[in-house]
Amino acid sequence: MSATHTEQRAGEVPAAEPAAPAYSSGFGNEHSSEAVPGALPVGRNSPQRAPLGLYAEQLSGSAFTEPRHDNRRSWLYRIRPSA
Repeated sequence: MSATHTEQRAGEVPAAEPAAPAYSSGFGNEHSSEAVPGALPVGRNSPQRAPLGLYAEQLSGSAFTEPRHDNRRSWLYRIRPSA
């Protein structure tokens, strides 16, 4: 009997198929997450008023000499501003 072949014995429950991976939504196919439902603005990154009275901050992850299309940024919505 090969190692890949499995037999179902009496009283055993067959193993379930693995579930498809759950992907997070995001802006431009990038990751987004929220601790409180409704905390992220829908369809825009920097609204004039952030939801739930949060402060919007942008953190750059690239050198300022990078071309604009290569820049990586993170939008943070904080309870209190960092500065």
